[in-house]
Amino acid sequence: MNFIKSVVVGALLLFSYTISASSFYELTGAPDEVNPLNARFLSSGPAATYFNPSLLMNQQDTATLAVVVLIENLDISYLPRDDAQYNHGNSSILTDDVLRVPSSLAEAGIVAPLPTDSLINQRPSATTRQDVVPVVSFGLVKTIIKKWLTIGVYAQIPMKGLQVQDPFFVDEREQYFSNQLHFEKYEDRLQQFSMAIALGGRISKFLSIGAGVAFTSYTVTNNEVYVPDASNPSYQLINSHMKIGGQVAPIVGVNITPWRGFSLTGTFHYQRNTGIVELNNRIQLSNPTMTEDPDINPSGKPYLDASSTITAGYQPINISVGLSYRFEAKGYGLTPLASFSWERWSTYINRHGEKPSERYSWNDTFSFSAGFKMDHKDRKAGVDFVYVPTPVPSQTGQENYIDNDRVGFALGYTEYFHFKTFSIGGGLNVQFQWLLNRSVEKNIKYNRDGTTYEGVDGDVVDEFPDHITNSTHPDGFDSAVGLQTNNPGYPGFSSNGMLFGSSIYISFLY
Repeated sequence: MNFIKSVVVGALLLFSYTISASSFYELTGAPDEVNPLNARFLSSGPAATYFNPSLLMNQQDTATLAVVVLIENLDISYLPRDDAQYNHGNSSILTDDVLRVPSSLAEAGIVAPLPTDSLINQRPSATTRQDVVPVVSFGLVKTIIKKWLTIGVYAQIPMKGLQVQDPFFVDEREQYFSNQLHFEKYEDRLQQFSMAIALGGRISKFLSIGAGVAFTSYTVTNNEVYVPDASNPSYQLINSHMKIGGQVAPIVGVNITPWRGFSLTGTFHYQRNTGIVELNNRIQLSNPTMTEDPDINPSGKPYLDASSTITAGYQPINISVGLSYRFEAKGYGLTPLASFSWERWSTYINRHGEKPSERYSWNDTFSFSAGFKMDHKDRKAGVDFVYVPTPVPSQTGQENYIDNDRVGFALGYTEYFHFKTFSIGGGLNVQFQWLLNRSVEKNIKYNRDGTTYEGVDGDVVDEFPDHITNSTHPDGFDSAVGLQTNNPGYPGFSSNGMLFGSSIYISFLY
């Protein structure tokens, strides 16, 4: 009989799935739990669908609705910059001879800078992001076969937009846009729609499992663009072809209870993105000489190809393990918990589909959490603590990935009202998370062309390298001599912040 149960449960679990794994949930945890930051190990409601489907077992049939508000207060301060020494001010930067850099340099990522005063946005002395992110979350748990098979549904709907994408560059390219720095793991990553459906099954008296696959969206957009007058690109004819597909990734949860009260819980979440957008542009110009120029069009085709990728909400592989023990005292269950999670951030892909440079590659991390849960048939309460180190190394070079070590606390409470055939629970939780202050100063040693500057190990990029030449300037440009940069992160910056989250929820148990 146990073998038959195992086969049936395993087969059904293969068809469970999770849609759009959420960066919001990974940051704030479960909005309808008394232990929101430890939902992977102490969840007793529909949130287990996303965090650990093995915990769906033995839950009472439940429907929940939660309203969540997350307040971001994030600060970046910029070190002052000597405009006379480092900023571009020579008008020759705008001449055709400079803008038409050789294709080999363009392919290496060297883009002609603008005079600093000509940038649309000037570099500020500080950037403060204060934002309110409201989210509605709902969930459902339903027993399929009593004592050994349960299904769960869980969803998150951002109230400002189902999927928000505000990409930015992490190096000197951002000078052409906001000309500011941004926090890498927050902002638009927290405003993505997500939904989960999963199954949890009991294999034996001591073992429960949950498994499924994660589904993420993938959009491919092919644009055909005709520019009748290359000297006046404001008028264009465009045909857009779009296809939306999906990708899947496995999720596994396991809960082992070798003796009464003790629980060993583990989860595995494969890497996933909230959404990927691939942009492919085929641009045809009326001026044939432009498409024949190898410096402008190295492919030699009668049109220009331009491709890019936007990636939202990348989450790496996550493996979590937690130990807890529940004991009873005067009708109350008391459960202390300790856990850790490993995340493979070394595979991180940013919003433009690029990996951090090999010299400053991200680190895999171990985070730690602890919690305490009190449960009674009439009420529940919980407290959480979490420490999450940043995977981002000190950004002393070209890139400006901003992330901080994070410390968080959470409190939750639920009160239940029992009726003849059902119960209603109402509760709230609050959490504070601090981004510990971090400062960095850029170090100058290696320029992109291999020349060295005095200082300690680093690789600040000269956007207008000394050695750049072309046919009309075989000896180089006077305006290129010396280190110059409009990189908004140069010569350094500091960052810190606070996140405050609060949710109110109602549960219907039947």
